[in-house]
Amino acid sequence: MSWLALLLPPSCFADPTATRASQDSWQSKEDFPMTNVTGRDGYILIQALCYAIATIDRLPEHRQEASNHQDMIKLLEAMCPDKRTRDFLFQAAVSHIEPWDHELPPGDTLRSP
Repeated sequence: MSWLALLLPPSCFADPTATRASQDSWQSKEDFPMTNVTGRDGYILIQALCYAIATIDRLPEHRQEASNHQDMIKLLEAMCPDKRTRDFLFQAAVSHIEPWDHELPPGDTLRSP
C-alpha cells in the first residue's frame, strides 16, 4: 500500500464506472473497461482532473472550454466525494503549475527534506 493511500479516504478511490453513465455517452462500459492497471488508478485520475481543472482556470476566458471544465468538476466530485481531500489535491496541483519565482543561489539545487 502506498503512503498516499494511507492519507486519503477510501471514497477517493471509488470506481468511476460505479455511477450511471449518461445515455448520450459515446463510450459504454464495455468499450472502455476500467481496470486497475497501476494499483492507484483512482488517485492518478483524480490528480489528472485537478491538474486539468487548474490549467483551464488559468487560460484566458475565451480559450476556456466551459462544458469540459464543468464535466471535469463533476467527475472529480464523483470520484472523490470528500471536499477537504479534493481541495487539498487541487491546491497541490495548483502549487505545481504556478510559476515559481524563487531564485536559487548559484550551484544550489532543490533537495527534499
